[in-house]
Amino acid sequence: MWNPIKIYKYSKNILARGRTNHYDQSDDTTNDIVSLYGEMLFPSVFLSGHILRKTAEGRNILFGLEDKSEEHQLSVYIPKITDGEYLDSLAPNTVGAHYKHLINQWSFEELYNSRFTSMPKDTFVQKRRANVARHIFLSHDFWHVLFRYDTSPLGEACIQAVTSQYLKFTGPWYMSYLIAFKERQITGSWKAFNVIREAHRIGKQAHRAVYDANFDTLLEMDIEEVRAQFNVGVPTAFYDYAKEFPKDFRYDCIHPEYNDTQVEYTEATI
Repeated sequence: MWNPIKIYKYSKNILARGRTNHYDQSDDTTNDIVSLYGEMLFPSVFLSGHILRKTAEGRNILFGLEDKSEEHQLSVYIPKITDGEYLDSLAPNTVGAHYKHLINQWSFEELYNSRFTSMPKDTFVQKRRANVARHIFLSHDFWHVLFRYDTSPLGEACIQAVTSQYLKFTGPWYMSYLIAFKERQITGSWKAFNVIREAHRIGKQAHRAVYDANFDTLLEMDIEEVRAQFNVGVPTAFYDYAKEFPKDFRYDCIHPEYNDTQVEYTEATI
């Protein structure tokens, strides 16, 4: 843990990733990210465990109980949030429609299997880590649409910032600023750091319930109502940055038929 040579190696590999690439796919870069997070696991893992044990929902996530059990997620939750015909039937203003637009580019089953099929679950600690990782994986794309961050590298960095505010993990916190540094190398501007600081602030201000939620019950709700329910702020610095440095921003967190009155998009939204 906290081997500076390994941290430098993984950071260097991640920074070598092209700006047009995703940072959360099943490839060598993902392995570098997972390994980097592993190096930074302690002592934040104790704080995250303490945070989860404070609420009933958090304990269900940590110990994989009730609606947060892998059995329930595989048999009930995942089939609903990946039902393409059902999601396509939803109005453009709904959470489910935004989510479907985002995941159209992925094979959910392949990503899930690659992340969790071979994940160690032999010990009590490994099982708890797998439970938390599984919940974050299932929530990750919903956080994209609720917090309005696309799947560009900087958008992914902002979701890492949000994730770090959820459980106070050091790895996602570091990753968010590492990608901001990468943007600084590309654009010559320090503004990406303002974007990341804004993401941390929005993540901190959001209600705790948005992080513990099962989103299958919210799919048919108006997305602005859900954002208001969870006190999710508007990432104005992110969209100002995207307009100033538009290359490779995807806006894929926004349904193409939705008119968002809170932020101004470009034609790239469609």
